[in-house]
Amino acid sequence: MVYLLGRMGGVEAAEALNIIIHSIRDIEMAIEFCKEHDDNDLWNALINEFSKHPEIVTKVLDGIVDYVNPAVVVEKIKMGQNIPNLRPSLIKMLWHYNIHFEVLSSAQQIQLNDYFEIHSEIVTKQRRGHHVSYEQLCSMCQRPVLMIGTHYNCIIRLECGHVYHKPCTQGKLQKNCTECYLWNLAVEKYV
Repeated sequence: MVYLLGRMGGVEAAEALNIIIHSIRDIEMAIEFCKEHDDNDLWNALINEFSKHPEIVTKVLDGIVDYVNPAVVVEKIKMGQNIPNLRPSLIKMLWHYNIHFEVLSSAQQIQLNDYFEIHSEIVTKQRRGHHVSYEQLCSMCQRPVLMIGTHYNCIIRLECGHVYHKPCTQGKLQKNCTECYLWNLAVEKYV
């Protein structure tokens, strides 16, 4: 019955949890049921039910460590309520969260180190000079890009490999290479 209600989900899952709590009376089974479904409403129903029973609160605290914020359970404890083994349970819970925090901090530090290392490599590669031969022609005027004694020695080389004289590109070269743009138009025309 519990299995079928649990598989139906929603209100039926809450009814299945109610059967586990009141008819079967098995706290471990109730915790496992909530872990399987990982539903906040089921966790809240479990916490509300067992916060009334001080002898079971520590079992609930031990079972919910990775699923629910334990502060929710601690808030349900009434002032002056005597709960057996609460201290070791809280210490275990805090130890677990401390380890979890350290793992997340280490992962963040590794990610930051990787980011800065890769960023540094990219910046170094982008600042590196590129080889331009005397045989290469300007993609705009079709003259050699490197000519001795002319004002055309300021050149622009794009990532696609096309090279332009800087004066040839004044007001003509936008974000994209005009040579690549024209090639793409020609290809699209025939496709």
